[in-house]
Amino acid sequence: MKKEVQQPVQPVPAGETWRQRLVAACLAGVVKVWFGTLRVEVRDESGLGAKPPEGGSIWVFWHNRIFCVPCLYRRVTRGLTPGAVLTSASRDGAQLAAVMARFGFRAVRGSSSKRAAQALVECRRVLRGGAVLGITPDGPRGPRYQLAPGVVQLARVTGVPVIPLHIRLHAKWELKSWDRFQIPKPFSRVTAVLGMPFEAGEDIEAERERLEGILRAGTVD
Repeated sequence: MKKEVQQPVQPVPAGETWRQRLVAACLAGVVKVWFGTLRVEVRDESGLGAKPPEGGSIWVFWHNRIFCVPCLYRRVTRGLTPGAVLTSASRDGAQLAAVMARFGFRAVRGSSSKRAAQALVECRRVLRGGAVLGITPDGPRGPRYQLAPGVVQLARVTGVPVIPLHIRLHAKWELKSWDRFQIPKPFSRVTAVLGMPFEAGEDIEAERERLEGILRAGTVD
């Protein structure tokens, strides 16, 4: 049986600027307090939320649903499983990595355009360590709700299951960003569903379309 160990808070990543530290600390604090006001329902249809497989798993969710993910993750896993997120190698990605570190997440930096090969190696290492790797497959710059093939390729080479995470905010504000970033209104309801595990087949494009269809089917704007 997999030994469950309390997830340690990750150290502040090297190279953070004082501005990134300040912004990250403020944002993380706001998110924690804000999330505490929400009425959250979690349904784990995957059966892998509280006890992910020893070889790791990949959670996929749309970029505009990130707000609730750190606190949802800690609630589902009870803080017993190490977590990591794939963020871009851009300045925005560095800031997101700084925020996620305050929730105990390790960041893997890279995208299809920057550090792709290094990111793939780091993702495989993280998954072999039994972590859950969070990926926004339409990030970092879209198009919105269009799944890039990278997550399917990663699932193929690692053999780990992909868990679609559907998040519905029943009352929200929507920003005028490329992804129409969603922020739940305080004291509103949030429904989160961990869908059935997705295992990628041989045809990357066909599997990309299939996984995108699954995520889109669970999307309520």
